Amino acid sequence: MNVTLRREDLEFGVRTVSHALPGRTAMPALAGIRFVTLNGEVEFAATDLERAIRCRVPANVEERGRAV
Repeated sequence: MNVTLRREDLEFGVRTVSHALPGRTAMPALAGIRFVTLNGEVEFAATDLERAIRCRVPANVEERGRAV
């Protein structure tokens, strides 16, 4: 994954989806934020299995990928 985005957009995405992160969890995968690069966007996603939040911000995507 190779992507460039504005600091403000990164902060907005993380801040927005972090409201769905659980305080404590026995499932490590729920403790992270998923980043997926799309055509000209990065999608941020988080869940606590009761609620899920996703948002997209504009980005310069040179190589697609995903990470948690």
